[in-house]
Amino acid sequence: MKSLHCTRFKPTAIFLTALLILFAAAAVACIVSPRKISTSFTSMIPQGGVSDSMLKAESAFTEGQNANVNIFVSGEDFEAVRNKAMQIFPLLENCGAFESISIESSVLDTEELFSMVSDNVYRLLDAETRSRIKADPRSFQDDSLARIFSAFTISSLSNLDKDPFLLSETVWFNLLDKVGNLTPFSPKDGVLCAQVDDIWYVIISGRLTAESLSLAGKNSGIESIFEICDRYTEENAQISCSGLAFHSYESASGAQNEITVISVASVLLILLMFFLLCRNFHILWLFAMSLAIATGSAVAALLLFFREIHVLSMIFGTTLIGTCIDYSIHSYMTLAQKSPDETFDLKKKIGKSLSVSFISTELCYLVLLFSSYGILKQMAVISLTGLLSSYLVAMLLYPKLLSERMINPKSFAARPEKKVSVPLLLPILAIAATVLLAVQIPRLTVKNDITSLYTPSERMLKGEATAGKATGFLSTTYAIVEGSDENDVLEKEFLFTGELEKLKQTGSISGYIATSSFVPPASVQRASLKAASCLIPLLDEQCEILGVSDEDKAAIVARISDNASLFSTSSLPSSIRSMLGSISLGEIEGRFYEVVVIQNAKDGDEIKTISDSFDGVEYFQTSKDVSRELDNLSSLIFRMFIVAIVAIIIVLVVLFGWKKGLAMSLAPYTVLIGTIGILTLFGYRLDFFVAVGLVLIVGLGLDYMVFARSGKNNGSKKAIFLSFITTELSFGSLLFSSFTPVHIFGLTVFIGILVAFLCAIGADK
Repeated sequence: MKSLHCTRFKPTAIFLTALLILFAAAAVACIVSPRKISTSFTSMIPQGGVSDSMLKAESAFTEGQNANVNIFVSGEDFEAVRNKAMQIFPLLENCGAFESISIESSVLDTEELFSMVSDNVYRLLDAETRSRIKADPRSFQDDSLARIFSAFTISSLSNLDKDPFLLSETVWFNLLDKVGNLTPFSPKDGVLCAQVDDIWYVIISGRLTAESLSLAGKNSGIESIFEICDRYTEENAQISCSGLAFHSYESASGAQNEITVISVASVLLILLMFFLLCRNFHILWLFAMSLAIATGSAVAALLLFFREIHVLSMIFGTTLIGTCIDYSIHSYMTLAQKSPDETFDLKKKIGKSLSVSFISTELCYLVLLFSSYGILKQMAVISLTGLLSSYLVAMLLYPKLLSERMINPKSFAARPEKKVSVPLLLPILAIAATVLLAVQIPRLTVKNDITSLYTPSERMLKGEATAGKATGFLSTTYAIVEGSDENDVLEKEFLFTGELEKLKQTGSISGYIATSSFVPPASVQRASLKAASCLIPLLDEQCEILGVSDEDKAAIVARISDNASLFSTSSLPSSIRSMLGSISLGEIEGRFYEVVVIQNAKDGDEIKTISDSFDGVEYFQTSKDVSRELDNLSSLIFRMFIVAIVAIIIVLVVLFGWKKGLAMSLAPYTVLIGTIGILTLFGYRLDFFVAVGLVLIVGLGLDYMVFARSGKNNGSKKAIFLSFITTELSFGSLLFSSFTPVHIFGLTVFIGILVAFLCAIGADK
C-alpha cells in the first residue's frame, strides 16, 4: 500500500521538484549575469544578408552610440545660456548617471595640427593639388612664389625651409574644413557652443553608465537627468536632451508601466468574474496558484535562457493570464457539473481533451522556437513553458486539490448545462470568412513600418529638434567598412567616400564623416609623394630664391623620396583622435572596421546601391532595415502556419479519425481566415504583431473546438464561455495600450477569440 501511494505521487513530486530547480537556476543565472530589458528591435532582429562579422561590428558601434547623449542649453543671451549650463553641469556630473561627462571637450591645438601638417605635408596632398603639380610643375612653382611674395598672403612663411612650395597652405585649410564637419561647436568662455539663427547653443556631452542604460524607473540615472533638466529650464535658457538612450528609457519605462497595469487589471477582473460566477472564495486561491506557477515558470525560463529580455516578450507573457487559466476553468467546470452520485475523475472526463488542446497549442509555438529571430524564440519559450506548467497543474495537482466544498450549488457554474449549439454555424462562418478574405485580397499586404511603433514624447521631440538645429543635420545613417588590416579598410573607405563626395556635390547628402578624410590610405599617400617628386627638378631654383640651405634642401628630397613610413591615425592631434574614436572601431576578431557617418541622406536606396558595389561595405538604415526584416519575419510566421496546421490536422486525424478530425480542423482555418479578413476590412496591414497574434488564436480556436466536442455532461460549453470571457478580458485590456505593437496584438487576438468562440457554439458533440 505504501509503495502504491509513493508511485501515485511520484509524477507530482517530480513536477514540483522541477519547478524549484527551474526557479533556482534562473535566480543563479540572474545573479551571475544580470539580465537587462531591451526595447531595440535591432538587437533582436538580425539583418538579412549581412555577415556575422559585420553584425558584430555594427553592434559594437551602436552600443557606443546608445551610451552617448547630449544635453543642450539654448537661448538668445549667451551669458544666460552659459551660466545655466555651468549651473547644471556639476549636478549632472554628480547624479550618478554618467561614466564621463564634459562641458568643454579637448580644444583643437592649432600648433599641434600645424606641426602635424608640416611633418607630413608631402603625404597629405589633395587630388586637385596633385593634378595641378603633375600637369604643370613650373606653373605650380610660379603660383607658390606669387603667394609667398604677395602682400596679402594669409599663410605662415616660417616653415619654408621644410615646405618651400607652400603646399601646407592647402592641406591646412582642407583639414580645418574637415574638422569643422566633425562638430559645429567651438570653445568660448569655458564651454562648447554654436550660434544658429541668433540662438546660442551650449552642449554638454556625456557617456552613460551601464546601470543607467539597463534600468528603468525611480532608480534610473536617466530619470535623474530628466529631473535636473526639467527643474532648471527657464524662459531665457531652455534645456533639451538628445540621444537614443533617452528614447529607449521612455519607451521601456512606458511599456513596463503598461505591463504592470494590464497584468494587475486583468488578474483582478478575472478573479472578480470567477467570484461572481462561482460564488466561492476557495476556488480563487486555486486559480491564483495555477496562474502564479504558469507565469512564474515562464518568466524563470526566459531569464534562464536569455541575457537580454525584449520588452515585447514581457508584454506577450502577460497574455498567459488569459490562456493558462483555461485548463483551470475546464477542470473546475468538470467538477461543478458532475452528478451527485458520480465519482469525480478529472483525467477520465477531460484528460484527453486537455492533452489534445495542450499539444495543438504547443505545436503553434514550437515552430517559432526554430526561428533565427530572438523575439520569436523568447515568445516561444515563455509560451511553451507557461502552458506546460498550467497543463501539469491541471493534470497532477487539480485531481488532489479540487473538492466539493469549492462548489456553490446556487452559482452559475453549478447550474445544469443547457445544450447551446447551432450546427450549421461553423460551416457558415468558414464560408463567410473565405468570401470575406477573397474580396479583400487586393488590399492584403504584409507590411511593417518600425517608425510607427514608437511616438516620442513632446520632451524628446523638442530635444531632437534642438539637436538638429544646433548640429546642422536632422538625420544620420551610416556605413561600415571591413578590411583585413588598417590600411586595407582605409583603402576601401576612401574609394567609398569618393562616391559619397559625388552625392554631396549633387545635394543628395549634406556631408559625411570618415577616418580616411584625415588619414589617407597608403596608395593615396604614395600618389601624393609621386606628385611632390615632380617638383624636385625645380627645388634647386626654389631654394635659391628663398634662401633655403643645402642641408634643408637635402632633407626635403629625403622626405619626398621616403615611401616606407606612412602617416597613421596615431599621428593625428589627440583632439581629432578623440572625435574619430567612436567611428574608428579598430580590430574585432581579426578584422578591422571603420564607420562612415552620412548626414541628411535624401535617398538611402541610392547609397545602398553604391555600398553593394563595394566588397566589404555595408550600408545601414535602421528603420528601413528593421522594417524590411519584420516583413520577412511576418512572412516566415505565415509560412510556419502551414507547417503548424498540417501537424495539427495529422494529430486530430490520428486521435479522432478522419471525419471528426477534419471537421475539428475547420475551426482554426475559420479563425485564421476570418481574423485576417476582418483586420483587412478595417484597413489594418498584416504586420509582425498581427502575425504573432494569429499564432495564439489558431491554437486557442482549436482548444475551443476540442472541448466543444469532448463529450456530454462535463460543462464544456460553460467552460468555453468562461474561457472566452477571461481571454477577452486579458486581451481586451491590451486595446487600451498606447504602445502601438501591443494595441495591434491585442486587437488581433480579441477578434480571433470572438471568431473562435462562435465556431465552438456551432460545434455538435
